[in-house]
Amino acid sequence: MKTKRAISRRGFLATTGMAQAGSLFAIPDVVGFFQNMSENRTIALVGSGIRGITFLGDNLVENYSDLLEIKGLCDINPERLEYGRKFIEVDCPTFTDHEPMTKRPV
Repeated sequence: MKTKRAISRRGFLATTGMAQAGSLFAIPDVVGFFQNMSENRTIALVGSGIRGITFLGDNLVENYSDLLEIKGLCDINPERLEYGRKFIEVDCPTFTDHEPMTKRPV
């Protein structure tokens, strides 16, 4: 019998990061993908380091705020988390652990 093992933060980021990166290759026109959505999407951003807030967070808010909404921001470092929230100018719940964020109803 297999025992249920909690996923680590590193494992979560590696798995979801690879899935996200793979989806970008599967969709040749990412801009077209966002523009052709029939309804708004909600997302959660894990990682509020410089890459997370500039490359992804700020870019999504600046270019796609009419199509998506950031509903959660997560980082293990509370100070970096607060800086990231202010930098990308979102008013959403923040989490220092990804598990409560993923279990929270949207």
